[in-house]
Amino acid sequence: MSRLIPLTAVAISLTLHSSLKADDAKDAQRFINRGIKVVGGEKALNRQKISVVKDKGMYYGMGQGLPYEGNYETSMPGKFRVEIVNAFTIVIDGDKGWVSAGGNTIEMPPEQLAEQKKEQHTSFVTTLIPLAKPSKKYKLSLFGEAEVDGEQCDGVSVESDKQRTVTLLFSRKTGFLRKSEYIVFSDELKKEVVEEVIYSDYRDVDGLKVAHKVALNRDGKKFVVSETQEIRFEKEADPSWFAKPE
Repeated sequence: MSRLIPLTAVAISLTLHSSLKADDAKDAQRFINRGIKVVGGEKALNRQKISVVKDKGMYYGMGQGLPYEGNYETSMPGKFRVEIVNAFTIVIDGDKGWVSAGGNTIEMPPEQLAEQKKEQHTSFVTTLIPLAKPSKKYKLSLFGEAEVDGEQCDGVSVESDKQRTVTLLFSRKTGFLRKSEYIVFSDELKKEVVEEVIYSDYRDVDGLKVAHKVALNRDGKKFVVSETQEIRFEKEADPSWFAKPE
């Protein structure tokens, strides 16, 4: 009988732990569901899968702030085009990628392509689109409480196989996503850094509330501050968006 007691205790402990983890995931999903509801609901959320965006901002990656203008075309997941005016263009089309700068276009090296694909997966998670329904692909857990610009938030951690963990912080007051946090590789520093993205100034676009101001910090330092100038959603992507830059 004495040998059965510790085994019974272990079984009870494992059962309770499993139950707590299940409740943890349910609470995490509840925060995500609220975040989706306040921006317009799942149907509206899916409109941003194919989007065209223009923004202006300041880039601080080299120290002193430099103004920039950006044009972005996206077909989620897996396809995007980024043009920083008079600087460079990056195009990803599934397993193909190119970088164009100074009149020269090169095929993206495998390691850079892999990093870009990881970053795009992270961006897809922050849209909340793949998290609208519970899925075995994504493991949700509670991150805890945190403050973003003086606003109390509840956090959710999102894990996915072979991808980086993403932390999402939702405003306790409004339900809006206020911050995301994850690891990226810094080309400037040649190492992995913690990237924080702070979202604000939510405005209605075709029935979906979208953050029009975004601030990016890397390892606690200001990296990019941007403001959306124009955004529209399309029903179909133009194939020319993701062609090799000329």
